[in-house]
Amino acid sequence: MIVLLDDVNSAAQVAPLLPGTGGSLVLVTSRRRLTGLSVQYGALRLTLEALTADEAVLLLRRVLDRRAAPASQRVSDAVLAAVARRCAYLPLALQIAAEHMAERGPVFAVSLTEELRRGASRLDLLAMPGEAETAVRSVFAWSYRALTSDLARAFRLLALHPGDVAGMGAVAALWGESPAVAARLIGELHAAHLVAKVAPGRYRMHDLLRDYAMELVKAEAGAERTDCTERVFAWYLHTAEAVADQLLGDGRRRAPLGPSPDGCRPLHFTSAAEALEWCESERENLLACVRAAQAADSPVAWQLPRTLWGFLLPRPTTTSSWAAGEAGYGFRPCREITAANSPDTAPRIHGRCCPLLPGFRSTGNTLIARAGWHRLSVADRWTGYRRRTTRRR
Repeated sequence: MIVLLDDVNSAAQVAPLLPGTGGSLVLVTSRRRLTGLSVQYGALRLTLEALTADEAVLLLRRVLDRRAAPASQRVSDAVLAAVARRCAYLPLALQIAAEHMAERGPVFAVSLTEELRRGASRLDLLAMPGEAETAVRSVFAWSYRALTSDLARAFRLLALHPGDVAGMGAVAALWGESPAVAARLIGELHAAHLVAKVAPGRYRMHDLLRDYAMELVKAEAGAERTDCTERVFAWYLHTAEAVADQLLGDGRRRAPLGPSPDGCRPLHFTSAAEALEWCESERENLLACVRAAQAADSPVAWQLPRTLWGFLLPRPTTTSSWAAGEAGYGFRPCREITAANSPDTAPRIHGRCCPLLPGFRSTGNTLIARAGWHRLSVADRWTGYRRRTTRRR
């Protein structure tokens, strides 16, 4: 006899349903790891990994072919790959997207890709009319309702992290929890397959789950959302200050930061190499933090690039470096930035920028050269300083 137990929430649900005699096979499916079944009953666990990009495209193509859809041969693999990526390679989302493409034709496939990219109505698109129970949002809701109150809060608030991949320090600050409590919560979310572990101590929530969590967090009290956002901004800013201490020393000119809020525990570094390693690993998150702070009208939008100027400046080939400057120093309260710096700041910044320009020109790389001049223009807007240099043609 084969017994199929689908969508089990805990090992306790399985135990009363196990056959009392041998010769039977029990197949259990769950969104959780159900380690207790392995410990108590010697169950063999098989974790199904996410589909690869090629497997996702193949699934879309097979659904279109099965529907005998004329769109199948006319939708390119590139378009299907883009749709699959926006569906986070989730089988249910892929199935629904394929059904939409089969019904509406190849022109809709291209527009679907763009609509999924925008993200505003992504979960609405991944549903079939009149079949709410099979919608992606409904399936996410099943997993969410099974969470305890503290895990549900952690899941919702994780959507407020500015970058795609979050380290444990930022997660703890976001939640306002100690590192030990944050590690327990993120471990349980990982066990429930609501976050993915991409590296030791680093986790990611895929785009569709993040959209769902953002819908939930918007229903939170505004004060809690603001507190969480301010804590994670402060964590990145004060950790960046610790980086600058290692790279530039204690004698450097400091921006007024204020104390870190309660629940925010910035990192500290014992060497410049350790500080640089953190900067490299958090590069995209730092840029995302600047952009999120700019959208929130937070002074962190200029404080963070200013604090990390010593890290960003020596890397002229890195697009994100001067993008951070553009985002931060192009921020509205430029008078506040100018007031925070003494009159000699602008010449000092230009003194560090200008010697790099011959190196930019000698590479023969026009993009890099533009980056160098862009940095100077950012410094102009930051300080109101007017350079006395002439751009070579």
